[in-house]
Amino acid sequence: MTDPQNFESLPIIVPLLIMLLWLLYYAYFSFALQTIARKTNTPYAWLAWVPLVNFYLMCTIARQPGWYVVLFFVPVVNIVIPVYLWMKIAEEMGQPGWIGLLWLVPVVNLFLPGYLAFSGFTNFCIALFCFIIPGIAIIARSGLLNPEVLERLRASSGSRAPVQEAVMYAPAGTVEGISYSEDYPSVIINGEIYTEADMVGGGEIVEITRDHILVSYNGMERTFVVGDVVTPPGDN
Repeated sequence: MTDPQNFESLPIIVPLLIMLLWLLYYAYFSFALQTIARKTNTPYAWLAWVPLVNFYLMCTIARQPGWYVVLFFVPVVNIVIPVYLWMKIAEEMGQPGWIGLLWLVPVVNLFLPGYLAFSGFTNFCIALFCFIIPGIAIIARSGLLNPEVLERLRASSGSRAPVQEAVMYAPAGTVEGISYSEDYPSVIINGEIYTEADMVGGGEIVEITRDHILVSYNGMERTFVVGDVVTPPGDN
């Protein structure tokens, strides 16, 4: 059972866990791309491990111009170019080109490099198993599969709301003057001019009269006159 005293470390554990899982996937992707490069007799297969540069390796495996790398950074085109390259890479691996279209399918596209690299469903499953087991072990070791931990995470995420509410409902300042007219009633608070429907101190000014203003805080209304400090209900 996870020690409740360690719950405070969860905000640190979760980002680290995400980073570890991402590194695990990057290792899987790089190893798969390197394997494909070797099987297609593409030079410099080790470039698969270099971020961004591995885009160039994909181009060379697909027997396409290296400048196609630039297209990875062009909006809209960067959706099409990976699909095109994976179709060409599939053909180089002796697979039907349409397999590259799987890059457009969420989740499935994560497994596409491994499937092409290890030539066959059985070999792919074996290779993928070698990467999934460490990932499951990392999650299990972190204690995040414990129902008590998951409940505490949900509770901790909800506990931040009062803090945000407290900031939103910070005092706005002092009512320094009211200018009333039927066409354009206004009020001066800390040197700033506000009118009806303006937000002030986390509340909305719903009415301005000759001698007071009415501010609504999520349905709770409060009246202020000249000299008052505009604060939410419950504050002095």
